[in-house]
Amino acid sequence: MTSERGEYSLTVSASFRKDLRKLPRENQIRVRQALGKILADPYQGRKIRNAAVGQYRWRVGDYRIRYDIEGHQIQVLRVLKREDAYRRF
Repeated sequence: MTSERGEYSLTVSASFRKDLRKLPRENQIRVRQALGKILADPYQGRKIRNAAVGQYRWRVGDYRIRYDIEGHQIQVLRVLKREDAYRRF
C-alpha cells in the first residue's frame, strides 16, 4: 500500500496491516486519519531516542504508530498498544 500527498510518499508494511486488522473498527478509523496527518507533516511525530527501527511515533489514543522517514519516503512499520510499542523495537 503506497500513498502520496505533497512531497512525501507513504509505504505501509505487512506488519502494520496485520496490526491494523486486529484493532477495533473505531480505532482503525482513527489510525487511518492519523496516517493522513503523518503524510502531511511526518516530523510532527515524536522522535524516539536510541531506536534503530521506527524512529518516530504518532500517538492515537492508547496506540502508537511507529514509522521511519528516509528522504521523502515514510515507511509505516507498526501500530501497537502503548505498552507494547516500545518493547518490540
